[in-house]
Amino acid sequence: MKTKGIVHNACSYTALIYGFGREGLWRDLLGCLNEMESDGCKPSVITYTIIIKFLCGEGRIAGALEFLAKMEREGCEPDMTTYNVILHELCLQDRVDEVVHLLDMIENKGFSPNSYTYAALG
Repeated sequence: MKTKGIVHNACSYTALIYGFGREGLWRDLLGCLNEMESDGCKPSVITYTIIIKFLCGEGRIAGALEFLAKMEREGCEPDMTTYNVILHELCLQDRVDEVVHLLDMIENKGFSPNSYTYAALG
């Protein structure tokens, strides 16, 4: 696309990241994320949530928590969708202490649990 003069933006990079994640192409996903950042495009909460969702889908909660920390370091505030994805995986892995910690963090940031939060906990 670049050779044809098409300039990527956050949406096009996020779409590529989604496609790579869906196919389990982690090397390509991370390469795309690195290229996105080197091109000066900041990943959005949607971009990070997609990555976190695919990591959780593979049971890789440690990686998901690393991306949660990275997005916060980068100044990209997670939303309830991001937290709900992580809560769901923590519950599936029966990691109760971390669920409680994350719920406290959510409350401290001023968020309120929603129906998806309760479904994840259920």
